[in-house]
Amino acid sequence: MRVTIVGPESSKSTRMMIGAAHRARIPFRSVEVLDPRTHAEDLEASGFGYAGEPVAYICIGTSCQAPVTDPVVLPERLEGSRHR
Repeated sequence: MRVTIVGPESSKSTRMMIGAAHRARIPFRSVEVLDPRTHAEDLEASGFGYAGEPVAYICIGTSCQAPVTDPVVLPERLEGSRHR
């Protein structure tokens, strides 16, 4: 399972999303942070969007869920994803 968080790394909101991704009770995941200021090419290539607020994308293989914008919801979504 891969979690890609898009947002400025210096932003408190982005750091909250990163913390939320690490709090989930799942054994295997990778967490990647793409700062739109420094990873514009990576964002364009991935197809992930950024509308000014941090957003998390949960992907298993090539299948990704709907984006998550609330750090409170992110651990729940991650934990629910492992059962699919």
